Amino acid sequence: MWNTQHQEMANGTGLSAGKSATQGVIIVPHPANKKIYYIFTAADRTSESRMVGFYYSVVNMELSNGLGAIEEKNIQLIKDNISEAVTATVDCTGEGMWVITHSEIGNIFYAFHVTANGVEKTPVMREFPGTKVPYFQPFVKISPNARQIALTTNFDKENNVPGPEALTLYDFDNITGIVSNKRTLINGNRDGCYGISFSPDNTKLYVGQWDADLDSYRDSAIAQFDVALAKETAIKSSKVNLPRKIAAAAMQLAYDGKIYISLGNYLSSIEQPNIAGQACGYRDKAVDLQGKYTNIGISNFPDNYFQQGRRFLQCAPPIQKIAPDKNNCLFCTTVIV
Repeated sequence: MWNTQHQEMANGTGLSAGKSATQGVIIVPHPANKKIYYIFTAADRTSESRMVGFYYSVVNMELSNGLGAIEEKNIQLIKDNISEAVTATVDCTGEGMWVITHSEIGNIFYAFHVTANGVEKTPVMREFPGTKVPYFQPFVKISPNARQIALTTNFDKENNVPGPEALTLYDFDNITGIVSNKRTLINGNRDGCYGISFSPDNTKLYVGQWDADLDSYRDSAIAQFDVALAKETAIKSSKVNLPRKIAAAAMQLAYDGKIYISLGNYLSSIEQPNIAGQACGYRDKAVDLQGKYTNIGISNFPDNYFQQGRRFLQCAPPIQKIAPDKNNCLFCTTVIV
């Protein structure tokens, strides 16, 4: 963990995470204390580390003369094997957060609620039936409005193991933390999926597709789906392939409304991700990192930070009152206010 002076934060080493995880870390604020942050760390499932479990650590920014320090470290939330993916979104209050990770074997979501009281250590779990095969190099993302969640998995080329389903889409309830309504958009085969991002208006889903027979992720492709459509078949039919042989690595939505894609010493971009088809404007090598190197990863932020309009589900429906109409007749016309 690093501070604002680009130095190791006090007690900031030895976190239970790994450098090879697809989405190994996400940081969320304490809902009631602006000086406290939670660092959630997912497993690194490479052959070198084979870490197990899901953890969080606590950062206190009042320590070390305002540079911050980790005051609690590696608190275990899950003992079982989980995948390398973790994401987060706002809850229905607009203050708390949901932090979501996924199992390594089988299709199980774990949602941890972060409230003013801290991290609730018992997750909301949802398991979907299917073949118990590994989720290899997965990504998980929640739409900016916190209503949909997408999951990818890749082809394990080293062990010649295809993923269960390369791209699946679900509904997410940020009142309860429940994941539901599974839809398979790309079946598992030798062509896996990797990076993923929703558009800022929540209508489009972008996913990187990797061809296992190609040597480089730079020979892959990016697909766009219209996830505002109601039916699974309609969403699948809406697929548009952006130009082939473009980088399809980790993706992240940003404050400027663009999606940025990792490309080694550069970041590529989707300039207008709300627009359907090729007009969304993929731009290769949009940002020169001036010698810095991302490999195929990118910073992992909750996408609700970039929601257009910042409207979320409310914890309870609005109270409906029956009022008289203009003639003061209560039952002639009902007016909902």
